[in-house]
Amino acid sequence: MPEIEINGVVVDFPFDPYDVQKVYMEKVIECLHKGVNGVLESPTGTGKTLSLLCASLGWLRLKKSQMQAQAAQRSAAGGPNSVTNVMQSLGFSSKSAVPQELMGINYPKIIYASRTHTQLSQALNELRRTNYAKGFKSTIIGSRDQLCIHSEVLKESNNMNKIHMCQKFVTAHSCVFHNRFEEMKNGPIITETTGIVDIEDLVRKGTTHKCCPYYMARELKDNADVVFMPYNYLLDPLARKAQNIQLDNSVIILDEAHNVEKICEEAGSLQFRSTDVALCISEITKVMKDLVNHMESNGFGVETSASVRDFNQDDLVLLKTMFLRLESEIDEIEVSGEGTTYPGQKIFEILGKVDISSNSLDHLRPVVDKLVQYLSTSSVSPVQRMGAGLQKFSELLSVVFTNRGDRDDPNQSYYKLYVTFEEAKSTKKTWLDTKSDKFKKGRVLNYWCFSPSFGMKMLWQQGVRSIILTSGTLSPIPPLVQELGINIPVTLENGHVVTGDQVFVGVVSSGPDGTSLNSSYNTRNDPKYISALGRTILNFSRVIPGGLLVFFPSYPLMKKCQDEWQGLGIWSKIVENKSIFVESQIRDAFASNMAEYYEKIHGPDGKGACFLAVCRGKVSEGLDFSDNNGRAVIITGLPYPPFKDPRVVLKQQYLDTVKNRDKTGISGQMWYQLEASRAVNQAIGRVIRHKSDFGAILLCDTRFGNAGFKQQLSTWLQPHIQTYTQFGSSYKAVIDFFKKTRTMFPASDTRNLSRQPANRAGNIESKDLDLTSRTAVGFSQATSRKVAKSLGGPPPPSLSTSQINNDIFNSSLDSPVAISPLAPKKERKATVSKGLFNAMQDTKVESVINFHENVEVDFYMPKFTRNSSSSSLSSSSGLKRKLIDPIQPSTSKMTSSQPEPTSSAMVKREASKDYLMKIKYALSADEYRSYIRMVKNYNIDSNFKALIESLEPMLRDKNLRVELYEGFTRFVKEEHRTQYKAFLATLNGMCK
Repeated sequence: MPEIEINGVVVDFPFDPYDVQKVYMEKVIECLHKGVNGVLESPTGTGKTLSLLCASLGWLRLKKSQMQAQAAQRSAAGGPNSVTNVMQSLGFSSKSAVPQELMGINYPKIIYASRTHTQLSQALNELRRTNYAKGFKSTIIGSRDQLCIHSEVLKESNNMNKIHMCQKFVTAHSCVFHNRFEEMKNGPIITETTGIVDIEDLVRKGTTHKCCPYYMARELKDNADVVFMPYNYLLDPLARKAQNIQLDNSVIILDEAHNVEKICEEAGSLQFRSTDVALCISEITKVMKDLVNHMESNGFGVETSASVRDFNQDDLVLLKTMFLRLESEIDEIEVSGEGTTYPGQKIFEILGKVDISSNSLDHLRPVVDKLVQYLSTSSVSPVQRMGAGLQKFSELLSVVFTNRGDRDDPNQSYYKLYVTFEEAKSTKKTWLDTKSDKFKKGRVLNYWCFSPSFGMKMLWQQGVRSIILTSGTLSPIPPLVQELGINIPVTLENGHVVTGDQVFVGVVSSGPDGTSLNSSYNTRNDPKYISALGRTILNFSRVIPGGLLVFFPSYPLMKKCQDEWQGLGIWSKIVENKSIFVESQIRDAFASNMAEYYEKIHGPDGKGACFLAVCRGKVSEGLDFSDNNGRAVIITGLPYPPFKDPRVVLKQQYLDTVKNRDKTGISGQMWYQLEASRAVNQAIGRVIRHKSDFGAILLCDTRFGNAGFKQQLSTWLQPHIQTYTQFGSSYKAVIDFFKKTRTMFPASDTRNLSRQPANRAGNIESKDLDLTSRTAVGFSQATSRKVAKSLGGPPPPSLSTSQINNDIFNSSLDSPVAISPLAPKKERKATVSKGLFNAMQDTKVESVINFHENVEVDFYMPKFTRNSSSSSLSSSSGLKRKLIDPIQPSTSKMTSSQPEPTSSAMVKREASKDYLMKIKYALSADEYRSYIRMVKNYNIDSNFKALIESLEPMLRDKNLRVELYEGFTRFVKEEHRTQYKAFLATLNGMCK
């Protein structure tokens, strides 16, 4: 591997670095040399992670050698307290045998933090490519639900229950793996572990040695040179304390730092409800009853005595009295309208009335924590979360009294207290209810922090050497630096490794019918806009090869467009060009969708696929759509935060107050715009992933043409932005772009077919989807093998000159395009695929039901005319091209009188297919066979009782239990629907 010298540091790099990588590494080393902070932006696909690791580890290697040399010089100087004399007194025969800690060396530690374990796994894979993989110790910090290997915990599907169960077993000393760890933590399994250790390595080693991987990771971090962790562990004081993370003399790297502001604010915020206080009272009462029962039975039992001795009757009486008073004080807070805002100091006033202050913490907090520990170990059910109310109260004390502050703490200027009424869990009226609303409603205390500087200053005060924030989407950097509130002298907005020929960035201001594309709050419900947007996507789907990503500002808007397009027949026409997948908010369903999407991309038909997603959603961050997996991204609007959300309103007011007071910082309106632009930048970053990649970025909202917004897009994008007022011009430009790139990169579509690196999105693994449950890992590995098996298909057909009628565009490029439909060649009837029960007769587990067989859809071919009497596309030419979707003179009337014949059937088939995919992956092979036989029997004999008796135990312990039952509703016969709904109601009651 080549070695290059940067700012006096020799850096090993896997290949000759690009110029942008050299510039980036120079800035990293500058921060480390000077011990200062930096904010560094480098676009996705420029090798940012690899450059970051190589530069920081090259510096660390040099720093360690310098510190060793200095220690050797001090030792050689002699003296009674020299290392030579000390080592002889301790029995060491030579200086080389002396542990480094005895030589007084405190080496710097690099803490590499990112948002998810997906991104951390990608960073670990990059580290394995370097020469530094062998010379340094590294480990990763994970959560209990990821690392626990206790058999009872692995059976549980809910992550929160997993964490609770793990904590309970450890506290009760009933976990054999934790007990084994306590015996082995000073042994070779810990002390001699070297190299790169990730989640899978920890689980494998823990399983082999019967030793807890979670506590193994915590122990390994103390001697590691590089520690990887999600950055909420780092930025959240509670999580940092729980993980015992020491930051003194550490270099902190915050990758994907576009999320850091929000994480810092969240870590300093909390929500506390009247029902939380009631739960605290209930839990204290339970402990009091336990105490009385133990006393009446002549002492404490063996299992609980150690815990109960940590508090007494007086403690419990005082706590219960305090909570009763606190409940009364909270219920007396005035609330008007939807909510009332108070200064942050109000929380101290409320707590002070019940004698909770910084002076009482030394006694109060230890007692509360001991009660939480007692309740968590004494609960009968392994998944029942006893002590949750007191745990919430303990977190309130930690957040409110951070740094032992009080009502006069200047940090309170960062806070607001927003109080609302607490919604009742049940809306059913009973005979106890009165019209006079006699009983007080509960309150919700929202204690919100509005400045990330609070968290960043606390981090800097822990004795760190340097904090480096880096991401592909930090532009514009100056507002971010102002908000963070710490001194940041080093900044960088890096260029990209791709050339202008490899990226197309177009602002598409109007749809094919000339309707303005604007998804603002006032127009997003306009049927004309929704139709125009759908037809815009339809037409681009015809000429964009491979994968197409479409990002919406929100889930509700995406759902509305989906429903409207299905009704208008646009949806089914897009499916002709590309299979459509929709981002699910359910994790396991999302994994299934992604697996199918990648299969379609590399499928034999070569059409590719279209994925509808949401800005700030799962698809917009963490997944890699390199090469043919993502050839274009369409942004349908600006993803502004909800402008009426109280937290958004108060954040803007806070920033305006600070700006008016200090004459520095950003305004509330600027922050509001930056929230949208950074989400857009993040979604755009899914496409261009490496030096030889190419793709189109289509900004389908007229507001993207605003000069101010263009300046908020990533710096490397700005020179390439073109604005198109006419749809025809943008359409031709996209066609020309892909024609050119096909010539420049003739083998581009087969890149992913010949090889699939582990960190590419073509492989669906748990780390790529941030799935942490063991069952999800097993599923993702299976789908990965299935995807890999399908990669041998031919690439999508290229856009040849014969596919494009240049005369059309040459004759009417810049003039208004009048479009008139041609009649379809002949009537076609949609053939409905066979029903679910008939399709499921085949009991082979490997079979996949084809819900798309024999489906034919009518389509209209466009006719372009400069005017009504002159056509540039002759009907006698024999050309049958689908270029721009026709806009009927009366679209709504046409679609209502002539509905798309296959639209509803196709939707039902897609829903059935999605449901069967979930069933297939939830059940084992034998269970799946039994499931099919059960459905077959029910279809024949209509025995509903036998169906329920077979169905209930089969799905009882599966993931997404309720969803699997509810999804089966569509297949229950009409005469049994009422009975089945009653069964579901009973099931839902049991699951609450």
